[in-house]
Amino acid sequence: MNQDQVRKSRALPGLIVLNAALLLVLAAMTFSPGLFAQSTSRGEYICVSGNIQGSNIPVTWILNQSTQELVAMSYDKQKRQFTGLGYRSLNTDAQTGAR
Repeated sequence: MNQDQVRKSRALPGLIVLNAALLLVLAAMTFSPGLFAQSTSRGEYICVSGNIQGSNIPVTWILNQSTQELVAMSYDKQKRQFTGLGYRSLNTDAQTGAR
């Protein structure tokens, strides 16, 4: 046996163990319940983009479905940041409107 064959024969058990460990991790990830990459513990969000009537500034409305809060934001290209335009609590609006 030359040195290459000796190295290969020593590496084979390590590779088998590594493959078995990776297979176990894959099986655990595949069969574990309730993994959602996009969900958060604080809420679920809906985003809608559009323009405000009479303005050409694009606006993004973000609704947190869990807390029923709505935020309007625009993006300032020169400053490279979002600017908050307004906030509404839809729960408060619904309670006020029902009276």
